[in-house]
Parts: sequence; C-alpha cells; structure tokens
Amino acid sequence: MIRGETKNVALTPIPYPGLDPLETFVPRVITIGNGRLTDAGNWTKRPGIGGYRATTQFQPIWLLVPYLGGLAVNPLGSVFRLNPLPVARATGALKGSNRPTWANYAGTIVFADGAAPQKLDYTKFELTAVKGDPPPGRFVEVLDTYLIIAGHFGQQFRWSDTNTFEVWPEENFNSCIDEGETLEMMRVFQRKLWFFKSGSIEVWASVGGEATFVRQAVIDRGTPSGNSVVIANDRVHFFGDDGAFYVVEGQQPRMLPQKAPDQLRGILERVKNRTEIFGYDFPKEHVIRWCAPVEGITLTYDYKNDIFLEDYEWTEGGQQRMRINAAMLYSDGEQYIGENTPTGRVASWSDQQPTDFGQEIRMQRTFQVPLSSDGTTARVNRLRLRALRGQGVPSPAPFGVGGPEKAKALIRWRFDQGEWSPFEEIDLGAVGEADPYIDLHRLGIGREITFDIVETDAVDWLLTHAHLTVENLGR
Repeated sequence: MIRGETKNVALTPIPYPGLDPLETFVPRVITIGNGRLTDAGNWTKRPGIGGYRATTQFQPIWLLVPYLGGLAVNPLGSVFRLNPLPVARATGALKGSNRPTWANYAGTIVFADGAAPQKLDYTKFELTAVKGDPPPGRFVEVLDTYLIIAGHFGQQFRWSDTNTFEVWPEENFNSCIDEGETLEMMRVFQRKLWFFKSGSIEVWASVGGEATFVRQAVIDRGTPSGNSVVIANDRVHFFGDDGAFYVVEGQQPRMLPQKAPDQLRGILERVKNRTEIFGYDFPKEHVIRWCAPVEGITLTYDYKNDIFLEDYEWTEGGQQRMRINAAMLYSDGEQYIGENTPTGRVASWSDQQPTDFGQEIRMQRTFQVPLSSDGTTARVNRLRLRALRGQGVPSPAPFGVGGPEKAKALIRWRFDQGEWSPFEEIDLGAVGEADPYIDLHRLGIGREITFDIVETDAVDWLLTHAHLTVENLGR
C-alpha cells in the first residue's frame, strides 16, 4: 500500500473554479509550448508542417489569398496561383515595397502595397493597374460597393465611385484626425471602416449621400504595427502602443489575457522591434498566432480559453522561431502558411502532419506544484499520469504515426528550486499497449515540486490527468 493522500493536479493552464481546492493541486505554469487545448479541455500537440505547393522563386511568402484557387505573393511582387496544378505565376508584378494588402471587389482581387494599386485579371492571369488614377496607397478595402484606399498621404483616405472600382472622383476623400500620429492599418469590420493609428483607432460608418463616410468613434489605444491587427472570433485584436495585446469589445479595448493580464510581461520585455509584429487567425484551433520575427518569438493566443501559449520549431538541437510569414484558411477547409525563409513554399498546417517537415515537434510543459497548503515538507510517493498510449512509432521514425517501436516522452523533476533529476522515460507504448496509466514512484521530499515534461516522438500526445500521492511529514 502506498502511504499518503492522493490529489488531482489540474494540468490545464486555465482555472477551474468548480474544483474542490481540498482535492486538487493547482500548479503554477512556468513553460507551456507547442501545444493547444482541445475542445474537451485537454492539452495536446499543435499541428505540424508539411509540403503543399512550391512557387518558382526562392523568396519568402508575404501574403496568401483564399480565392481563385489560392494566391501567394512574395516580396518581389510576384503573384502565384496555387491551384490547379501546375503552380502558375501571373504576368506583371506589384511595384511597392510594403507587405501587400488585398480586397475582393465582386470577384476581382485588388492589391495595394504603396505603389499604384493593381488588379488581377484571372482569365489572362495578369496584373494590371487599376484605372481611374487611384492613389498609391498601402491599404485597400471594399465597403458598400466602394473600393477604399488609404496610407498614401497622411491621414487621408479616398474611395471610388459607387458600383465601380475604376472611377475615382476627386471629391471622394476624407481624413482621420491629424494629431501627429501615423496611419498603420485600415480594415473593414462589421460594415464599418476601422483606421488603426499609432496612438488611437477611428471607426467610420458608411452613410451614403454627400458625406458618404462619417466618424462614429475614437478609441484611445493605438498600435505600432498595423500587421498585428487580426479580426478573429468576431472581434478586433491588435498589439497596443503600450506594449500589450488587446481585444476591442464594443468601443473599449481590453488587455489580453483578461484573466491574467500580466502573463506575458517577461516575454514582451524581450520584444524591442515592435513595429515588426504581425499576426494571423488559425480558426480551426481558435487561436491567433502573433510573431515577433526579429526576436524569434511566436505567441499563440487561445481566444476561446483566454490564455497565451508559445510555439516554436526545434532544429539543430535548439528552439527556433516558427517559419510562419503568412497564413490563411482556404476554401478547402485546410490551413496553409507561407514560409519566412527564401524557399518559395506554401506549406500545409495540419493535425495530419506529426512533424515539421520531418523535424520533431518538441512539446514541453513545466509546472510547479505546492505539496501542502502551509509550506510543510512532504514526501511524494507516487506520480500517476493518464496519457494516450499504444500508437507506436514507425521504424525508422519520425515519418508518419503508428508502428512497431514504442513511443515515449521524457520527464524530470526537482524539489524546492534545487537540481533537476535526470530525465526519465515515460513509456507511451507500442501499438496495442493501450493501458493509459503510468506510475512513477518515490520521487523525493520537499515543500514544492517542479515537473518538466517533454514529448518529441511523431505521435499524437494527449496527457489528460495527473495525480500525486503525498505523505505530509509535518515539518
């Protein structure tokens, strides 16, 4: 018989107010990376990266567009059609130096990148200038049959005639409030025009008539990076001018995460190049991934559970930034990413990919557990884990899931911030070994214990429960 009291360890990184504190250890999460919360509240591995399409130029991918078979744009201004095969490059090129924005005007894709806006003739698969002499803006949107251009001259924005995007009356312009701010992004959300400036946000409505657009609200929070603006979960999210992330609810910006707004303090202090932050929605996972490319940080915000996680790739024995440079959910229901390295590739992002192009996905979580409510010393006699077992690893690994070799994870621990124990293997079993419970005995003595669990094999990883059997020593 194992001596002591057995308690559940709340493994998920979100609070469960209904749990009885007398029956549950609530750990302090230190590191939680390369994973996500399932709809059932369990912690599992993030999707992997695999092959999809390769363009004919060895360049990063700046933009993905989920129309016309899927389009990809690189820094040279080249536009590629991804489907049907073979991948085709459009005649002509975008001329600007900014990361392009795009709009779909009644089936015609219009691009803006700081030079004269261009349209894509899909029949000829050719880029040509938009007629009517529109301004050379950085931002383009469509609202109420108007094509709207901004980012060409201070706070000004201009719009086309109604029902056409190639007639541009001289009187069709207006301006945001000019108080020395810079215009960082323009987006349409809930049939309103949102202008994101370096120190504030303006919301404009389309009212028709002589005025056409009128200002409805000014939000006292701006952004240093327009590319950080992400519309997801029917809300506007962005990186704020004060160095925190925000969501707009009604007309009020709320700091993220709302349950623990200081969660990111240490990480964000490392981000010095804040104008470079960009983000994308990954709706199948209910997350936004924000990348700080200079610092090599990818922060993943789970907007369903209001928590931040961190993702990374594991190459050459170390943690590296994700290769995400663009992302889009395409019409086939699958998520794709454009790579930041000069490969010219658009990659699939899928639960069916157990690795990142053959490199292990190193899923890690480190958490600290108090062993008593009053800081007394206790002996940990057993750790019992419940995990998904019996998948097996192919031989040779890591290509695919399922095979004759036993899968494994690694675990180590330390007491009271002391030295780490050596890593021990957690046997995840070969195919057919389905008993989900794994026991580790006689871990040691202390007031608190810190666990570090790492899983790298190319298998689905699902750790659902942990229980500690603790004998209080009363000192």
